[in-house]
Amino acid sequence: MSRQKIQGSQLSWLMAALTEWQTAGLIQSDQADRILARYESENDLAQNKRSLLTLTLQAMAALLFGLSVLLVIGFNWEAMPRETKLAIILVAVACTHGVGLFLKVTGRAPRLAESVVLLGCFMYGAGIWLIAQAFHLDAHYPDGVWWWAVGVLPFALCLDTLLCHILFVVLMAIWAGQEIIVFKHLLISLLFGPWQWPNGAYSLLLMVIPGLIWGYRKGSPTTVGLYVALLTWWAILQPVAWGVESHGVFWIGSIGAILLIISEAHDRGDAMAIPYRLCGVLLSAGSLIPLSSYEFWRFRTDSFAFVSDISEQLLSVSAIIATSTILILIGVTGLLLFLLTKRGTPNAERSNDLLYRLAFPVGLALCLALMSYWSVVSTDAKANLIPTVLANLAMLGLSIHLIRIGVREERLRPFGAGILYFLIWANVRYFDLFSGAGGMLLAAGFFFLCGIGLVVLTLFWRRTQAMRWERESLALATVPFIGPAWIDWPARWVSSHVRLIMIGTIMAQLLILGGMIVVQAVPLVYGETIVLQVNPIDPRDPFRGDYVILDYEINRNAAAEMLHGPGANQRRLTRNLIDRTIYVTLEPDPDGKHLRAGKVGLERPVNGKYIRGRFTNDNRQPIQFGIEAFYVQEGKGLKLEKLRNSRKLSAEIALSPWGQAKLRRLIVEDGEGR
Repeated sequence: MSRQKIQGSQLSWLMAALTEWQTAGLIQSDQADRILARYESENDLAQNKRSLLTLTLQAMAALLFGLSVLLVIGFNWEAMPRETKLAIILVAVACTHGVGLFLKVTGRAPRLAESVVLLGCFMYGAGIWLIAQAFHLDAHYPDGVWWWAVGVLPFALCLDTLLCHILFVVLMAIWAGQEIIVFKHLLISLLFGPWQWPNGAYSLLLMVIPGLIWGYRKGSPTTVGLYVALLTWWAILQPVAWGVESHGVFWIGSIGAILLIISEAHDRGDAMAIPYRLCGVLLSAGSLIPLSSYEFWRFRTDSFAFVSDISEQLLSVSAIIATSTILILIGVTGLLLFLLTKRGTPNAERSNDLLYRLAFPVGLALCLALMSYWSVVSTDAKANLIPTVLANLAMLGLSIHLIRIGVREERLRPFGAGILYFLIWANVRYFDLFSGAGGMLLAAGFFFLCGIGLVVLTLFWRRTQAMRWERESLALATVPFIGPAWIDWPARWVSSHVRLIMIGTIMAQLLILGGMIVVQAVPLVYGETIVLQVNPIDPRDPFRGDYVILDYEINRNAAAEMLHGPGANQRRLTRNLIDRTIYVTLEPDPDGKHLRAGKVGLERPVNGKYIRGRFTNDNRQPIQFGIEAFYVQEGKGLKLEKLRNSRKLSAEIALSPWGQAKLRRLIVEDGEGR
């Protein structure tokens, strides 16, 4: 039987208590030994500390090695052929993962195996950026981060370490931020139908589910906290994706309330509830501070007063947000009640207790939804006192809610957080009222009435809740989480097939890298060579090093034809023009050396040479063909920039029969190629 984990302070208390019990004659020495045998010993705890220190240092070393590999790739040695670079990175990925697999399977150094696998995942990510650099790939760069995360996830699920989970969460957070903040203008089709949604990085929701299940099955609040923080970050970004930043404070507060609901659905004292409670409190508490100010509501009223037709527009937005919040609350609450009945014998007292604990977070979410409606419906500045009072009551309620959790679970942190939030509320209201029209007398009366209210509430709780808490502590036993069979079976299969999953993941990473190479190399091998006139500028990419942005003549001519040619007004009104595929026919330039843009359209030309691109929201390059970046060795990009004004730079392009273009090299007018 494996020994149960225990903290050092708990073990010291247990050993001292057992000694006292033996002295008092309550237990015999063999009974004390059997009790101690159920828990980790002092030697086990010391060994765990040494292993943790070793793992931490090894992980830091792997991180430094990975960063050094990225910097070496970013330097981009021109003396090294492209084929050699690609071969080196493929061999590096295979060898690093092979060593990690060997150490894991043989069990010789399990901690070192985890660090080596982490280094292999860094090598895999470096390979993605190296391929993009080697083929001068100028594509939707968040996709590289997404594929990197996809290759890391299986290792995170089959290894008993947080290292790969941390890397996966960081990569997904970066990817979500890039997609939503940088590319929020893109639209995605819903189930390949006519409906289109904003670019909200929705695949993140599916990819975090395995990690959350892993965290619950391993009993790791830290792992659960990583994924809850990732989901919280994704939720905070959604108002940006949907273009409702002005209502973001209501949305963020509602998400915090939903997290509080989930935390209260856990058993009393369950450590898995802490991540949800922490994120929920941070979001809700932060959003209530501005909402509790009368000046905030007056500012919103004044901002919308000068627009005559804004009520209908914003009312629909507010209705969507508030209604969605209510629907989510109903669905989450119903699901939690269903899970509660499946976790043990149906118990009316357990159900009543759950509903009692859910009362405040549900009320908080409904209050935020109501204030979201109010922010648009109300046009009378005097009526703004109502949501201001609601927000202040919500702040007091959140403070009391945290204090009650601390008392109920005998935990200092939520208790202290409740006290701290109450002090924040008191200070904010003091300065708010003192600087307002009421002055000191109004502030004094306000605090006096609040003090009376808290005293009355304390007396009420003391009379009505004392027996309830005593009954709860005796009747409500903690029930371990038991997932449904469709979750337990895959989790057990993963645990029993670690070697197979690691081998399959290594092969998948190599296939992804190899597939990228093949896709990029085919046009170079079979494509027709053409020459285009370019105008470069020089930036730097943190992963791929120095590169030259190529502004082609066909970019400008095709964009001018698309935006200002015949039918331009209709095209401007086309909602789906952004990110649409654009086809540009190519015609010989009068100089006899280059090709120039001919006709531009959304349909593939029947005959003749053409190049395929996409329409973007970039004002400098509205139409891009994926050949706008040329990667060079560090410090050499400026040399190419000097040729820009004299128009001495051309690009040699490999053009496939289906219009896909790949950049071969840059040509200087004197015949030198790069």
